[in-house]
Amino acid sequence: MRRYWYSALLLAGAAACDGGSTDSGPQVASVAITPDVGRIGVGQELKLTASVFGPSREVVTEVRVDWQSLNPAAASVTPEGVVRGVAPGVAQVVATARGRADTASITVGTEALRSFNVNSAQGCTNPVFKDARLVATSTRAAIYEDVTNPAGGFTSAEFQEIANSFDALIWPVTTQNFGEPSDIDGNGRVIILYTRAVNELTPAGSTSVFGGFYYGRDLFPRVANAKLGACAASNETEMFYLLAPDPEGAVNGNKRSKETVRRSTQGTVAHELQHLINASRRIFVLNTNTSEETWLNEGLSHIAEELVYHAAGGTGPRQNIAEAEIRASQQRLDAFNGFAIANFGRFRTFLEKTATQSPIESDDDLETRGSAWNFLRYSADRKAGNDRDLWFGLVNSSKSGLDNYEAVFGVNSLDYLRDWSVALYADDAVPGVEARYTMPSWNFRSIFPLITSPARYPLKVDTLADAAPRTVSVQAGSAAYLRFGVAEGSTADVRVSAVNTAASGDCTTLRLGVGEVFQGTAASGSALCVGAGEYTLIPFHASRTSGAATQMTVTARGITMPVGPPSPSIAPSRPLFNVTGTGLNPELLNDARGIEARLRARERQELSVRIPGGARMSSSVADPAAPEVRINLLRTK
Repeated sequence: MRRYWYSALLLAGAAACDGGSTDSGPQVASVAITPDVGRIGVGQELKLTASVFGPSREVVTEVRVDWQSLNPAAASVTPEGVVRGVAPGVAQVVATARGRADTASITVGTEALRSFNVNSAQGCTNPVFKDARLVATSTRAAIYEDVTNPAGGFTSAEFQEIANSFDALIWPVTTQNFGEPSDIDGNGRVIILYTRAVNELTPAGSTSVFGGFYYGRDLFPRVANAKLGACAASNETEMFYLLAPDPEGAVNGNKRSKETVRRSTQGTVAHELQHLINASRRIFVLNTNTSEETWLNEGLSHIAEELVYHAAGGTGPRQNIAEAEIRASQQRLDAFNGFAIANFGRFRTFLEKTATQSPIESDDDLETRGSAWNFLRYSADRKAGNDRDLWFGLVNSSKSGLDNYEAVFGVNSLDYLRDWSVALYADDAVPGVEARYTMPSWNFRSIFPLITSPARYPLKVDTLADAAPRTVSVQAGSAAYLRFGVAEGSTADVRVSAVNTAASGDCTTLRLGVGEVFQGTAASGSALCVGAGEYTLIPFHASRTSGAATQMTVTARGITMPVGPPSPSIAPSRPLFNVTGTGLNPELLNDARGIEARLRARERQELSVRIPGGARMSSSVADPAAPEVRINLLRTK
């Protein structure tokens, strides 16, 4: 059975007797049909549901509902409310219970269209309906095309290839790692809607593009039931929304070729499927009222993209993939372009501003998402074992955020975050570092020069000047990077303290070999005596409080300018988003900044009140101890 909804206009009910029935039994005040407007094709069916209410809007059960079609030549209706298209026309279908009635208007057309609410500005109110035609089906996907999409879109054969690819690649990889989504409409498929409504979310002239979205409102019923509150604008199905081809730029002047849309939304499909799985399993499988925190939910969706990349390219984690492996074959290049390169783009935005960004922030910006993906990948690589068990454990949990992370990984999150911050600098750059300061899956210093301009690793690193105090502000769960050198035969005095104060007393003498890391704290100031060599000081803010920042003053005396690699970043880089066999072509970064963040915020606000007991949409994690600055000093040369 397929459902086709045409609009959300509320029709007047059929005439009912004043006062209702006088015989014994529950009193009925009103009847409401869902959906109240629909469109089907000849020979197709639509299931209508009649909700019966008492005088105080309480749901009345065990009351007989009688169904009638007022135009049976156009559509018939069964005693269970199943409407079947007979011939083109319009039929008024009436549901009556103890003298009260409601009417639904069903249009039967030669081409069956289904209406979807595509409004991403409100979750459960102010629906904006778009008619869409079914253009391809597979075992796991039903693809619809908005009838108002710009000209030049995918052909029927191309839509079918997309559906087949979903079945063969994206569905098995994603569900094997996270679990299967719910199936509230009983069709066994996920609906993928290509709609100009997504194109409209990217303003004219934007340097980024919004590729698509999933909205949790579609899992909620239009009429409240015993489990969930009502969301009147819900599409009542498992679905997500994707960018439509627009070769001539009919929407906001932004041209989107079929090739660009196909390539840039492949990862989006895997990404949104994880969101759907995460939400639906928490609601319908785990029966929990705790939603996942945004940073971890987004990080897992970016992991989903990476997992599909490995399946498509024939690679796997912990292979230290570098430029040579990406260029090894067209299959590898296509897989990287389709499913991996956008993760690198988001991660780049974080690397350029680590001190002011963090993977555990409560927002949904590109920096948080890119760093959350990378931190999860680092964590799985360091934990080793079966990655699938880790991903599945994080999704199938009643915990959220760092509580969830620590329960699944069995570690202190701040310890892993601290070592990860060192790995961001040391991996594939500094010889002799311990394994915990490496990233076994990717050779970032090899890949980033391939996909950024200028060609370099974009980590922002500052250089200390001799005897010049430097004030540094660092976000919770993140770090800053400060380089300096010490001349042969000399000793430097490096001090870290609270802002506008100075660490007092004698310094601790350190004798580090290349690749060795000193780790300490700066609770009341830290003073280090450092011998000849080149170093990177990495102050880490050990706090679990999202958005918290701390300031510190760093003063180094007796230092010189570092000259050896790895060299610091100089200026922000420009991303390049297509790797080909012979060169690089610029492409837009997926996910226009801020749009999904606002969507997720509305989702949490509107849907939390529709789960009985109130959904805890995020966990407020307290620090187990007072936040502190932890010092990492890495000798690089």
